[in-house]
Amino acid sequence: MELPIFHQRRALLRALGLASTVGGLTALLGCATPERDPPLTEDLAFTWALEAYVYNYPLVYFGRYRALLMLQGDPGKRQKSTWGKWMHKTAPLTPDVVGAPQTDTLYSSLWLDVSAEPMVIDIPNIARRYWSIQFSDLMGTTYGLLNRRNFGAGGQVLITGPGWSGTVPPGMKHFPSATTQSFNVLRLYFADATDQPVAVALQQKFQAVPLSLWQQGQRTYAGRDPGAIYRPVPAKDDPLADFKLIAQMLKENRPSNIPPAERVRFEKLGLMQDGGLEALPVP
Repeated sequence: MELPIFHQRRALLRALGLASTVGGLTALLGCATPERDPPLTEDLAFTWALEAYVYNYPLVYFGRYRALLMLQGDPGKRQKSTWGKWMHKTAPLTPDVVGAPQTDTLYSSLWLDVSAEPMVIDIPNIARRYWSIQFSDLMGTTYGLLNRRNFGAGGQVLITGPGWSGTVPPGMKHFPSATTQSFNVLRLYFADATDQPVAVALQQKFQAVPLSLWQQGQRTYAGRDPGAIYRPVPAKDDPLADFKLIAQMLKENRPSNIPPAERVRFEKLGLMQDGGLEALPVP
């Protein structure tokens, strides 16, 4: 017996496969040649689309989460996120606000876009209190994990994107991200209500600054307005909504760690071409 969610996803994937029969994907698959590639049947399109969806699901998750936090704002803090500025939650979450289980931990989030230049993360000296920063690219891979055990003395971390070939400033720890954008989480412990203000003061010392400004001596940064963030269409309104979102996120991020075989298939499905699937009508 199929689960409803699987049946729903199957219908969505069938829509992508059927699109090729009406000329939608056919136009996007001009790179395929009979000499080298099997003909794209509906079943093959369905299989490739299923693989593409599973592989790229983190982009769907982060694409929708990014739109929520940047266009509507964090439900708990009621503040919109921007690129390059920590959003610090100065109070623990409660059962009324879903999102983090620890009631003795302060959470902070940071969206980075290093497509233009690297970012410097400034970390204070916190050797006697639990804290950690998880650096996660938008493919869901943790590309760096710092805490009091391996970075208790504090310092600076340089975050770079795919293809960056500059020089890491002396003394900085380097974390290259496989995507140009990343979502990063700081967790900081506090013991009780008396200790909470102390933890909040430490929380504010975590900063992110573009490398060029850091080199000019700037140590704080107001962040960059997200501008025209892609607004995903609800899946209920368009069976191809998630695939169109994947195409957009791949266009923005160009992950450097996609295996060649998968990359070729994504290209043939129109997921890595400018314009992507947005030109397709709603089935």
